[in-house]
Amino acid sequence: MREDPSVAVMFLDLDRFKTVNDQLDHDVGDQLLKAVAADLPRLVRQVVTVARLGGDESVIALDKPGTRGQVEVLAQSVVTKLGLPRTIDGHAVGVGASVGIALYPSDGLTAAALIASADEALYAAKGAGRNTPRFYSAAARL
Repeated sequence: MREDPSVAVMFLDLDRFKTVNDQLDHDVGDQLLKAVAADLPRLVRQVVTVARLGGDESVIALDKPGTRGQVEVLAQSVVTKLGLPRTIDGHAVGVGASVGIALYPSDGLTAAALIASADEALYAAKGAGRNTPRFYSAAARL
């Protein structure tokens, strides 16, 4: 019997964020980041930590996230909700989110290893067309 992961790490990147900054200006982009930062803890109840790494990248650590399937449903919910249009400073702003997911202990035994695995999964999500979650897969590295 396979055990549920005890920790999940989600590496999140906003899709089309650069377009917001380029077309609407950095003040609108900054307000968008603040709105997303306020939303993330409400979207994910079992959050241990939400941290902005820089730019439009964030990491979410989940304690006892349930099964892999439950993590996937949660990640898809985050992608869907962050993809809803917002009005910021009078502008209709639409972005999506790509999410890479790593699970402890199968995808890394340290925080650094989990973040690296989630980051690799994020690039797989972006390569799959963006606006989607993807789990880390060691097999994909081969």
